[in-house]
Amino acid sequence: MDTDGLDTAVRGLGFTGVVVVRHAGAIVFSEAYGYATPRWQITNTVDTRFDTASITKLFTSVAVLQ
Repeated sequence: MDTDGLDTAVRGLGFTGVVVVRHAGAIVFSEAYGYATPRWQITNTVDTRFDTASITKLFTSVAVLQ
């Protein structure tokens, strides 16, 4: 799988997170970018657990209002 374009776009945008692509249930690409904790420069890994905290409230409220 050619990922040069994805790597260039992600790094150019300053994206921080993990990209996982699956096809037919199998992982065909996974890569981590940026820092999990920029303050201490701890890099992301594909196993990094992200804290979703208050962002889920937004999705819940939209679902309720719809």
